[in-house]
Amino acid sequence: MNSAITDEEAIGRVRSGDTSSYAVLATRYHGRLCRLAQKFLRSETDAEDAVQGAHLLALRHIDQYAGRSSYLTWMSSITVNEALTQMRRKKGVVELGEEQIDSVRSPTRNPEQQAIDRDFDGILTVALEGLPPAYREVFRLREMETLSTAETGERLGLTEGCVKTRLVRARGLLRRRLTRRLGSAEPSRSACHPELSNPGAQPAEYRVN
Repeated sequence: MNSAITDEEAIGRVRSGDTSSYAVLATRYHGRLCRLAQKFLRSETDAEDAVQGAHLLALRHIDQYAGRSSYLTWMSSITVNEALTQMRRKKGVVELGEEQIDSVRSPTRNPEQQAIDRDFDGILTVALEGLPPAYREVFRLREMETLSTAETGERLGLTEGCVKTRLVRARGLLRRRLTRRLGSAEPSRSACHPELSNPGAQPAEYRVN
């Protein structure tokens, strides 16, 4: 029965007051979201908590979903934000490493996961535009066009050592920009819902086992 209900139908029911229909969405994507969160948190328990917090935020702010991307893409952004929040609580300052940035892209790339890739490509494009041109061009040629260090140097008139230095600096700047961008994922936490700051406080009926 639940498999016959589309995401749009379930969202419409939730918006109409039938909050129990959110279980359709939670069950459908819970496993994928947990795997995504675990790539950041390295712990099944922490990943589960992050996803439960993401479910609660999504339920409370379902009207903020504008449909510009798939529901899974939207939920993935919220889940990454929750994972980063947990990392901040434990470590204070968080900066994404290259492995964690790469992990946002799914290696299996089914249609829903390709949507996540496209969404992340948009975030990456915006982040790249903010880099100094010298660093941006090196990153684009080495990482996006997959040219070798020598080929990149020849294209830009740089030594191989200069290419390597600029690439390291470009990666560092890009990680910081992506951390800020992913860390501000929608929806915003609302002061009128203090329980949103505690992912473990969600009602039992929205917890997916």
